[in-house]
Formats: sequence, C-alpha cells, structure tokens
Amino acid sequence: MARLRPAKTNFSRGELDPQALMRHDTVAYENGAEKLRNVLVFPQGGARRRPGLEYIDEIPPKTASNKPSGTWNNIKMIEFKFSITQLYVIYFVKSYFYIYRNDTFVFEGAHTYTDAQIPAINWDQNLDTLFLFHEDHTIRTLVRGGSDSSWTLADFTLTNLPTVAFDNTANGTGTPSAVGDAGGTVTFTSGASNFVSGDVGKFIRGNGGYGEITGYTSATVVTLTIVQPFADADVIANGLWMMEEVAYSSARGWPVSGTIFQGRLILAGAKSLPDFFAASRSGVIKNFANSDADDDSAIVAFGDTPGISTFLNVYGGRHLQIFANDAEFYIPKSESDPITPNNVTLRRNSSVGSKGTETDGTRVNIKPQEVDGVVYFVQKGGGDVREFVFNDAEQAYGTSTVAIVSSHLVRKPKDTALRRSQSITEPNYLWVVNGEDGTLAAFCVLRSEEVNAWTLLKTKGTFENAVVLDQDSYFAVKRTINSATVWTLEKFNNDLLFDGGKTGTGTVSSVSNLNWLEGETIQIILDGSYLGTVTVSSGVATFPRTTASSYQLGIPFPDVDEAGDEAPAGAGNNVLIKPLPDDFAVPSGSTMGKRKRVVNVNMRVYNTQGFYINNKLVPFREFGGDLLDETVPTKTRDVKVKSIPGYTEKGQFTITQQEPQAMTVLGFAYDLAV
Repeated sequence: MARLRPAKTNFSRGELDPQALMRHDTVAYENGAEKLRNVLVFPQGGARRRPGLEYIDEIPPKTASNKPSGTWNNIKMIEFKFSITQLYVIYFVKSYFYIYRNDTFVFEGAHTYTDAQIPAINWDQNLDTLFLFHEDHTIRTLVRGGSDSSWTLADFTLTNLPTVAFDNTANGTGTPSAVGDAGGTVTFTSGASNFVSGDVGKFIRGNGGYGEITGYTSATVVTLTIVQPFADADVIANGLWMMEEVAYSSARGWPVSGTIFQGRLILAGAKSLPDFFAASRSGVIKNFANSDADDDSAIVAFGDTPGISTFLNVYGGRHLQIFANDAEFYIPKSESDPITPNNVTLRRNSSVGSKGTETDGTRVNIKPQEVDGVVYFVQKGGGDVREFVFNDAEQAYGTSTVAIVSSHLVRKPKDTALRRSQSITEPNYLWVVNGEDGTLAAFCVLRSEEVNAWTLLKTKGTFENAVVLDQDSYFAVKRTINSATVWTLEKFNNDLLFDGGKTGTGTVSSVSNLNWLEGETIQIILDGSYLGTVTVSSGVATFPRTTASSYQLGIPFPDVDEAGDEAPAGAGNNVLIKPLPDDFAVPSGSTMGKRKRVVNVNMRVYNTQGFYINNKLVPFREFGGDLLDETVPTKTRDVKVKSIPGYTEKGQFTITQQEPQAMTVLGFAYDLAV
C-alpha cells in the first residue's frame, strides 16, 4: 500500500464547478476546492468563516411614517456618497424610498415607480445629485439639501431634446423664409403636401439648421421656431430635409441609462429607440440641441450593428462604454480627446451581451462594476460574469469569463455590488445576488496576485439586493419568521457570528425590541462563550445567565451538506470546506477509482476557535491555565488530526463547523493511504 502526502497551500481559485473535477492539469485544480460554503477567500490564500449579518432595521423602516400598502416584491438599493464622511444607503420599494446614514434612518419620500418597475431603475451620481433612469419615466433627480433630512425628488427637465426621424415621410423641396435666429420664427414651405395639424411639436431639419413646428397653416406651409439657424434661406432639395420628433416623450419612452462624462450628460437606450445614444452640450447637461455647428454641440448616434441592439448601461471608464443586450460598445476617441458631434463612433467591440430581463420578461438593471481598470458585467441570460478589460497590444477590449470553473455558483443574478479593497490584507469582493435561489456568490479578486476565487454564501431566507459603502456591505434580506415574511436591512460584521444579529456590552440578563426575530429560536454567545439557543417571545430574548461584559445573538447560518444545499435535519454543518478528489499518477498508474484513506490531516489555522474534520470535533481547549468554563481560546497554530477512519474512492475529507466560532484555514497537508 502506497502512502502519499498531498498538500493544499491556498484556495486562490475558489470552488470548482462539478464539470471541472477532472482538470488536474490546471492551476485552478491545484489551488481550488470542491466546496467552499459560507467562507470567504482572502488574498493571502486562505479561507475564513464569512462575516455575520448585523441587523440594521426592518424594511421598510419600523419608524417610517409611510409604508407600502398591500404586497410588494422588489427593492433597489443605491449608494450615495456626498463626502468622505457623509455616506448614505438609499433604497426604493413600492411607493416610497428611504435613506440611511451611519445605519440610522434619516429620510423618507414618495415616488411613482411601480413595484414591477423597481428592478429596472438605473442611476448615476454627480456631486449632490442622484440621477434616476427608467424607460417608462422621465429622468428624475434626488438632490441632497443642506442636511441629512433635506432631500428633493423631482423631474429633470431637458431643454431642446434630441430629435430623430422616427418615420420621415417628407418629400419634395423645402424652403425656409429666412435663416432665422435662435428662438425666433420663420415659415417653411414644402413643394409637396407634407403637413397635417398633428405635426405641431415635430421638427424640421436641413441646410445646417432646424426648428420646431409651432404653427400649422396648410399642407404645404408651417411656422418654425428656430433652435439652430439655417445656413441660408435657399431651396433645400428633395431628400435633404426631414421631419423629426423628440427622442424622449411619454409616447416614445425615456432614457434607460445615463452618466456624466467629460462635462456632458450621456444617455443610452430608450423604449422606442433601444440603440440610441445622446450627449448634452458640453457643460450644459440639460441642453440636447443636436446640430453640427461646433464641437460643444449635443451629440446623437445609433449603434452600428446588424439588427438593433438594446442599450442597457453606459459607463465612463477608460473609454465611454455601452453595454447592450447583444454586444459591447465603446467610443475609441473618448480616451484621448473630448467627444464631439464629429468624432463619435460607437464601435462594437464584442458580441457577448448583458442581462437586461428576467426569464419572465421583466426588465432588470444590473450595473457594471469596475475595479483596477476592469469592468465586470453579468452576461445575457445570467449564466456568467464577464470582465471588460482593454488590451493595449490588440487595441480592443477582451470579454473573458471570470466564472468558467465556478459557473455553478452564478445562478441567474439579479444584482451585484463591489466592495473594493481597503487594505493590503483584503481583496476586492464582488457580491452577486442570485435570483434563482437567493444565495450570494462571492468573487474574491486580486489580479496582481492571480486571486480569483468564487465561494457561495447562504443565509436563512434569501439575499434580495446589495450595496456597498466603502468598507461596509449592506443587503436586503427576506426571511420567513414565525410564519410571516420579514424584510430586513443588514450588513456584514466581521465580529458577528450570526445573521440578523445584534451585539451589545454591559451586564444584562435579557435583550428586548427584537421584533424582527419574534418567535424565532436564536443562538446566543455570552462573554465570548456559546450558550446554545433561546426563543424570542414578545420581542425579548432571556439569557440563561447575566452577562459579565458582552453578548451577541442572532440566527445561525443554515446547514449545508456536501452538495452545498440545505442538509438533512440534524446534520448541523453550516460552514463547509471540502478538498478536490485526489487522483494521482503512481508507478502502477492512476489512483482514480481506487479505495483510499485519509490517515492524518495537518491543518495550519489562524485565529481559530474550532472546527470538525469528517464531523469529528477538533479539540482546541487544553488542560492547564484555562478553566473549562471560560471562553474557547483563539489559536494560531498547526493542528494534527490522527487516525481518521474510513476508505473512499476519492480520498477526500471535510472541514466543517457546527457551532458559531471563529475559523480561518490557511492550508493543510495529509497522509493518504492508497
């Protein structure tokens, strides 16, 4: 019988897709795992128990004056950064929006988006103004006033809206009575019967100028109010003038997305013009008078693709980028020069496409997220996350997948949020809210160290939405508590070992006002020691003893079995690390399919209180100075587990937790009998 000694030095490639379990030839296999559940990988390579979720407030806020009536299903969370210290979480639910600062509810207001429309709300911030976009609503702004409690939601009215020819039926010659002045009037005479009274409000464009039809005289004569003076008053030949309409209106729909770029308000997509692009005059973000008179004029353009693309998101990165349902575009000139009416080219870069609808056809907006010059977006259909990164050698963007070996963890996303690294000990985390099952896929990425690791996080209930304010990650969570649906606003807390949890200090024998946990059996830690469960009654959790200094309480992480789904009753494993199958080449051939036994496991852990190997508790408390009724100590050391029984064909073992304790696994080596 051969004795092998494999080792796992890091988890920097995360959990691998079951379809990749034969890729022993890859770095991903060498540095990955079969299961990483309710853990996060960190840049040094290890994996630690994920943070708990600290309860912030009910959704809608329990102290709000106005709350949605009837049922509602959707939420949209938005970050707003007014200054380094003035950071706000804003969320929209049916009929109302609510604002928090420093985890305190500070403002509420009404809106007119329906529950079904909320997932498709798009936004961008500029200084003290939050722009809101939706194809069925005028552009709106939410502006912070002079204090936390002063906010105004209002329509953002554009002047000189961009115009396009939806259905140009003009024929024959056209003649303006004069060149005209901006704001003045002229008559316009057609050589054919082109006009009807319903044309008032439309525009005529030709000979370098254009104006709005503000008066109807006959089928051949109308009055124009000049927006851009004509170059001259000569006869315009047939085919060189046209009738246009404003691009945005209640009848035609409104912009889908927008951003501020190079002093212009950039708009992309619209209900009736899915591949339409418009940019305001430079420095005048309300003015969309689109002529070619000068470089500061407004800009209009369409996607240059076969068929019609549906623009979903516009993003100002290295270039001005547009993400559509079937392609990715960028404006090459925007990197080195200001964009103008004469140099804008919407270059199609790739044909992957972004997610813009759910499987039932409901519109949804999932904003691209950028870190270190790489923009991440959810692929059309929701089955993958892609990176959009510029290749200097090819002078084009690449759209590589970042989830090819972990695609099973990306489950029809409905929201993403990016927590950027705050120190050398942290990576960037992309949170992906899975719409299929309410799990949270966590992507740990640090490109400089080739760390790109996916893990899967579960809570009792479902993750519904996410937003990040600097180092704090907030989530909308929906649970069934005491047979009732409860929505809560929660955030990751590295010192908390529960979800929907709360911490406190002092000498107390009970905690009240736990209405969000009413009737729930929760777990408690008193003075650092786990003391089992209590049931919340009338909003009160009564402890088995009085605390000496501190407590924490909350909902335990849900059980996970080796398949990563909820385990059978009594399994009790709520954190899981499972190495990949061990198939080695030995002189007699491959060990694949041969019976194997993990004899001993040597673990290197950091700030760890306890865990299980193959459901066998690894002791961390030792006889000596520590009393047995004191807090389990946190250890940084090597731990050896001997004489593990049982043969398997894959030669695997599991690292799990059943109690709420700190755990960080740096790596391990083990003896494998083959």
